[in-house]
Amino acid sequence: MLQLPETGIDLHAHMDALEKEYLIQALERARWVKSQACKILGIQRTTLLMKMRKHKLPLQSPSRKGEAMKRRFTLYLHGIGPIDVEADSWGEAKKKIDDMAAHYERINGEPHPFIGSDAPVTHPEDPTPPEAA
Repeated sequence: MLQLPETGIDLHAHMDALEKEYLIQALERARWVKSQACKILGIQRTTLLMKMRKHKLPLQSPSRKGEAMKRRFTLYLHGIGPIDVEADSWGEAKKKIDDMAAHYERINGEPHPFIGSDAPVTHPEDPTPPEAA
């Protein structure tokens, strides 16, 4: 059982230090994936972000500071199927596919039969390939 010192304590400072320590532990356990840290702490994402700012904690992993946080997008290409692409955004993922098509055309002298500006590519939120719709 905790014992209150005879001289008393600064309860606000003590609770702030405890809160900051729990935030750091949850973020590290979740590998700085905020949604997982929220589950560990039982709080909403907006609350986590507010508390991170309050305690001046970095919004991304200190080990990855300065690096863009990439996400995995699954693009469904007509005739090929799903392709996983790491990118910062949906637009960047689509651009990477377009770059692959341009590279193929430079090397082979003709457009790729399935990848290109006229090939249907669906958004990850609506992964149904056009022929299945």
